[in-house]
Amino acid sequence: MDLKALRDVAQLRDPIERARALSRLMTEEQGLVTEAAKMRRQAIAEARESGMTLEEIGAKLGVSPGRISQMKKGPTARAPEGPAASAPRVLVQRALPTDPAVRGSVSLFLVEAERQGIKPDRKMLYVGPEPASDHVAACLHVEPGTGVIARRKMMTANGVPVRIATSYFRADLFGETRIAEPEFVKPSLQSALVASEMRCKRERA
Repeated sequence: MDLKALRDVAQLRDPIERARALSRLMTEEQGLVTEAAKMRRQAIAEARESGMTLEEIGAKLGVSPGRISQMKKGPTARAPEGPAASAPRVLVQRALPTDPAVRGSVSLFLVEAERQGIKPDRKMLYVGPEPASDHVAACLHVEPGTGVIARRKMMTANGVPVRIATSYFRADLFGETRIAEPEFVKPSLQSALVASEMRCKRERA
């Protein structure tokens, strides 16, 4: 993500489109941050193997030795014990732009992870009312503090929690639909959104 891309997105008039574009940029940035963090840990491990102390590395990088200890990786780091010792690092990548067939599937995350040879799962943590924060209210065109429907779920990949995601919906539009019901929407959330849109059109006709 560069400053120009961020400024371009900030100019989008539609708040929903702006939020979607920002989500895409954040996803791309997260992938770069993850890879950069991996490379940084390797660099610190190499510095340790060359004989540098944590204090010396910290002084060079301008951080405390304790912070360096958290970053480091390699033979000088303490090996994990138990199941974590054999658990591989998990990274689920999302294709951008997303294939419409994938977006309309039972779960974008499940499909993307399976395509990458990863065993995905998900768990619904909460479905219910929440007061809209300022940025949620702006996206949904309601007043801050207005009750909206929150759907919060946790995704896992190969048994490792990788993300907690929350979707918000206007209660006046979706309060009496499948979207307000607990557990996952079947056959898909996309189908429920389309059905709600068609119902609204019929009511306005």
